[in-house]
Formats: sequence, structure tokens, C-alpha cells
Amino acid sequence: MKMVHPNVDYCFDFQKNYFYSFVIENADEYFKLTKQLISQSEGGDGEWVLSEILPIDLTKNTLVLFDFYNISCNNKKMESLLKNRILNLSSQIDISEILTRINKDFIDLTELIISNLDFSVDANNEITFEILLKIIKFNFNEEKTLLEKIISFIGVYCQLVPIKLVVLIGLGAVLNAKDIEKLIKEIDYKDIKIMFIDSCDNEICHKENKIIIDKDLCLI
Repeated sequence: MKMVHPNVDYCFDFQKNYFYSFVIENADEYFKLTKQLISQSEGGDGEWVLSEILPIDLTKNTLVLFDFYNISCNNKKMESLLKNRILNLSSQIDISEILTRINKDFIDLTELIISNLDFSVDANNEITFEILLKIIKFNFNEEKTLLEKIISFIGVYCQLVPIKLVVLIGLGAVLNAKDIEKLIKEIDYKDIKIMFIDSCDNEICHKENKIIIDKDLCLI
């Protein structure tokens, strides 16, 4: 798998290295390249190209993390992915008997309520699996440290979405080299490629894994 951008005179070849540190010291270029990557990961526009012989959908195959202050598995996107995964369970496990029992109890409850009202009302007496999921609030267990939160988030996400690449923008500013090394091992264990993008060289990676664009836009 390879990743390229027309403004970067380098091909990130993940067959040669399973992770890269990409340092962009020019502030304007850093903002432009990271903004495009974030946009493309969310289905927007950008010029980054991810390929395996032919181009593959960057949106579906890449996870881009940049807001480490608010990283949590309990966000709207993750909750939606979890809901879809649980809904798919209805085709894999037999829930009909339990659902029938719940519906019977629900009908008894609504009839009891209606019988004690002084006016006529109707009620929806059918509980579907999807309605149950709206009643039952599923939450992911949250970790404590930033490293644990990142590892947990990536672990859960790659179980819900078959991604090929994780891009971490600005991580070197909030996580020390020792923890980043642990993170690299955890992600590599899941057979997922990694790219770190930072605005300065935090010396988190060996020279052979590091690509630098300096303030004059020269590739080092």
C-alpha cells in the first residue's frame, strides 16, 4: 500500500515500512496537507491518494486522529457504528423468543395504563429490536490515560471498520516517545499501517522512517 500527494515529492510505501514519521516544518504547508487529509477521511475534498496497485477509498480505509483532548469511543460516529453492528446480530442470533416475551409484557403494561385513564388513547404495542436499542443505552468503557484512550479507540474502531491505515496528527506534542513506541507496537500487532504527522521533529522515530519538509519546502 502506498500514499502520495502532488505537493510531496515522496511516496510513502508501507510495504517497505509499516510506519512513517512525516514532519512538516512549514506552517502553511502543514495546515494545508493535514486539513486535506482530515477532510478526505470524512468524505470531503483533498489530493491525498491511497493505493494498492489501483487507488482505494481513503475515507473507508483510513482513520485520522488529531483532537486528542476529546478522544472518546463514546461519540456519535462510534455509537452509530456500534448500533449497526448490534443490529446485524439479529441476523446471526435467534432473538425471536425473547422479543416475543418482551412484546407480551409491553402489551400488558400499555393495556394496564390505558385501562386506568379517563380518556381514550392508542399506543404502539410493538417493540422491534431497533426500538429496543434506543431504550438500551450502550456505552464503551473509557480508559484513563491518553495512551490507553488512543489504543482503545483504534482497537474498537478497527473492529467496527476494516481500516488499513491510522494517521495521527500532532501526537508528538502530547505523547512522549516511550508511549508512542508502545502505541506503534499495539497498532502493528493489529496489522495496520501508521503515519505520524507533526510540525516539528520530536525524534520519535528512526531516520529511515522519517520524512521532513523544512520551512523552505525542501524535502529532507
